This record gives sequence, C-alpha cells and structure tokens, in this order.
Amino acid sequence: MLLTLRMVQAFGSGSAAAVSAGSIGDITLPSERGGYIGITSMGTTLGPLVGPTLGGIISYNQGWRWIFWVLAIIALPLWLVHVFILPETLRSLVGDGSGYVNPTPLQFWRRSREIKSTLQQQQDEEKNETSAQQQSKISLQTTLCQPKLAPTRNRFLSFPNLFQSLIFLKEKDVAVLLAYNAFQYVGVYCIVTSFTELLTSTYGLNSFQVGMCYLPNGFGAIIGSFISGKLLDRQFRSTAKSFGNFETQVNRHNIDLAFPIEKARMGTAWICGLIFSLSMIGYGWCFHFKLPVAIPIILTFICAGCILIVQPGIKYMGVGWFFTAFSVFLLLTTPLLLIELKYGSRWRAERKERQEKGA
Repeated sequence: MLLTLRMVQAFGSGSAAAVSAGSIGDITLPSERGGYIGITSMGTTLGPLVGPTLGGIISYNQGWRWIFWVLAIIALPLWLVHVFILPETLRSLVGDGSGYVNPTPLQFWRRSREIKSTLQQQQDEEKNETSAQQQSKISLQTTLCQPKLAPTRNRFLSFPNLFQSLIFLKEKDVAVLLAYNAFQYVGVYCIVTSFTELLTSTYGLNSFQVGMCYLPNGFGAIIGSFISGKLLDRQFRSTAKSFGNFETQVNRHNIDLAFPIEKARMGTAWICGLIFSLSMIGYGWCFHFKLPVAIPIILTFICAGCILIVQPGIKYMGVGWFFTAFSVFLLLTTPLLLIELKYGSRWRAERKERQEKGA
C-alpha cells in the first residue's frame, strides 16, 4: 500500500519539474534561461536537504506515520498557491502573456469585472445616443455578426492523451539526451537509496543522525544548481560571441537554427560526469573500508552536483566493487554527449524541415 501510494504521489510531484522548466522556457530568453533553471533547481533539490533531515527528526520523535501528516499539511497550501496564482505561460496559447487561456480563479475574477465594467459603460453610452443612432448601431452590429461561427469544442471536455509526450523519443537528439540523463540519475539514486542502509549497518547511526547526514548532499545540490546555471549563461554568451551577431542571438526568444546550442549548453557537461563517477568510486570504497563517516558524507556533497539493483549489487559484489563497476558504466555513457555535440544540429535541422513540410 505504501509503495502504491508513493507511486501516485510521484505522478503529482514529478510533474512539477517539467512544468517549472517549461514555464521558464516560455518567459525567459535563452541567454538567461540557464540561471533561472539553476535557481528553480535549487528549490527542487531542497527536498534532499530538508526531507531526510526533517523526516529523521519526526520519525525519531513522533513515529513514521507523522511524516505523511506533515507532507499532507505542506502539500495543501502549495496546491492552493498553484491553483490560484500560477498563470498559463504556454506561448502557443497566451502569446506574450496577454492572452486569456486557462485562467486562474484570480484572473477569471478580474476578467469578469472588466467585462462587467465594459458592458456597463456601453449601456451608459447607448442611453445618451439618439434613437436613430441607436437603430443604425443595431443594424451595423447585426451585419458584422453575420455569419455566425460554429462553436468550437472545449478541449477540457476531451480526455488527454497521457502518452503523447513519448512521441519525442522518436527524435534522435532528444533520445540521446534522455538516455544520458537517465543513466546519471540512476547513479544519483543508487547513492540516495543505499545511504541510509549503509550508514545504519556500517556506523550504527539512528534515524535522526542519518537524517542529519543528508545535509551535505542537499547543500551540494543547491550550490551546484546555482553555480551551474550561472555557468550555462556565461557559456551561452561566449558561444554567441564566437558565432557572431551577439546582440541578436542573446536577445531573441527563439535561437537561430544554425546556432550551436549543443556546444553552448553541453560543452563542459562531461567534466561534471567525470567528477560524479570518480566521487561514486570513492563513496563505495569508503564504506567498504569503514573509513570515518565524514569522508562518505563529503563525497555525497560532491556527487550531488537502477534503484532495484543497489541492494542486491552491494550484497553480492560488495559496496566498493559495486559502485566502482557502476561508475565505469557511467563513464562508458559519456560518448552519448559526443554524439549529441556532433550530430545534434543536423538532427534539429531535419526536425525543422519535417515540421515545415507538415505545416
């Protein structure tokens, strides 16, 4: 039951990352998008900082059931904020933000007041007109309203296609990036899922102490998100200068098709991947040799910038060899970045050509 409900919870919480990144893409320029994504990631990575620590404190003092009560208490106000405040940002619907689509309750109330005020003003003006002018106006309005258009179907009345996003896997550049990121996240969650068990069995820590050990991981994720966002903006501007026509590239919403966006965004990604893999090797052997607990905690701070196989792998291979083998595997996925850097621009051009032919 807990596993099933946790999966249901993930459906809602997992969408926050996609929606936040999409909203930032709608309202920011590519030259400043990295910094805003970094700031947003600080919020999403706040969970590994606050969650285990707070969960350890609550579980140690009140029992594990109170963890879920606290989650429900926190989630309800956040849900209300999203419903009443977060506006629609999709440019195909609202343009520059002035469009009125999928309104929040506050936007709906303001729009209703505006319409009511406009109608009242028109009624006052009509009272001051002569009967002849009013008759002429009615005739003109009747002419302009013909012919009447058939009402369009409300898209909220149709059930959405839950698998529509999978169509992006057909795009080569998207599939390559998803594969690389998926492997990296597998490595991250190998550490996250094994951390509690290893700290408990190796060092005999209680739930409160284990929760406190997650603090460096959270701080590392927050600091890494902020710094990487700023570095991405800096790298984008550097690439724009070398590409030429700097001001145009920096200040436009849709980048030029010939612009090397892959180089601007992923030119140094392999360095982060290398650091992560080496830190994972050190993490595993620290527990194998039972080094001071501060060392693996520091390595989780560095690492922060296949859950099903973690415990069986540690059991049969040993913690040191398991994380060494997995780190080697992650290093072997690095060529995926090189493939994206070499062929990404060509694949983007092919996609654009197909879209134009389809239009």
